[in-house]
Amino acid sequence: MGLSRNILFDRNISNIHNSILAGYILPESNGYLLGLVLSRYTPPLKDRFSNTYLVKIDFQGNILWDLIAPFTSDETRGIVKDIEGNYYGICTSGNFIKVNNSFEEYEGNLMAFKFNNEGIIWERAFRAGSPSEFAKATNIFISHDSLGLVFAGHQINSEITTCSGVIGMVDFDGDSLWMREFEFLEDSISNEYNFVLDFQKTNDGYILGGETRSLPPNVFQSGWLVKVDQYGCLIPGCQNVNTIDVVNGEISEISVFPNPVSNTIYFRIEGKNEVDYQIIISDLSGSIKLQKSNIRAGKTYIVNCENWSKGIYLLSLKTYSGNYYSQKIIKQ
Repeated sequence: MGLSRNILFDRNISNIHNSILAGYILPESNGYLLGLVLSRYTPPLKDRFSNTYLVKIDFQGNILWDLIAPFTSDETRGIVKDIEGNYYGICTSGNFIKVNNSFEEYEGNLMAFKFNNEGIIWERAFRAGSPSEFAKATNIFISHDSLGLVFAGHQINSEITTCSGVIGMVDFDGDSLWMREFEFLEDSISNEYNFVLDFQKTNDGYILGGETRSLPPNVFQSGWLVKVDQYGCLIPGCQNVNTIDVVNGEISEISVFPNPVSNTIYFRIEGKNEVDYQIIISDLSGSIKLQKSNIRAGKTYIVNCENWSKGIYLLSLKTYSGNYYSQKIIKQ
């Protein structure tokens, strides 16, 4: 379509055995690279299977080359190109299913892959520390230091009914460098799903946007934005925490930021990520502002305290062995 909104060309890309769904468009000097998906299924919905389909077209819509990925996945959600002419994409590996008969996701992991017009060079599947059964990719960028690729999405743990936002980085060979998880906490909601719907690169970091949604009976939905630094950190210095020793699975450190706090506080536990903790935030009189179970180490949690009264609060964590760890929070 031109600037005057006139249609410049209209091309139908079709496949006799599959449906084709659109995903991502990468503009280039000689045309466009399309990240699509070949989809085939028969009811019920869980029988659907799909493969990433990559198509290069010129400015008239003529196909220059196309490529069907050999792995089962959804449409490509982002594509970048390096200075050597190699492409990198992000999608979700696995099969298309329904979660709790409520919303649709892919059963699998976030997947980054490298390719050119001759084929897939490598593909790598990733997940953050928490157990994950479902995932969805969002976008991919070359990192600020040009040493790798940064991607984002979300992953769902149906066992404890939560969904976490995820941001990660791999090098140009597909080896994982780091991954971060984050989750919003609301005391009145029993089931939180933190969907990442958009992911953009900024001058000094990245912005993730999405929504928090709950399931009945406590229905809740709101939009959110998260700004992280170039290392994917909400809490400054989180890229250094892997050097901390964890003894017998107990907590080795609780990071709280900012403190004092005005509107939103972030906290993160260093310990074994397969161990669940319980969090209680209360004022000095013992009145509880937030109480949650299934808190995991290695994940950054986000708590809105804008409407709390000014004063001192205690963030208490109970470990699987019954020990308590506490940290003081000052609300301005």
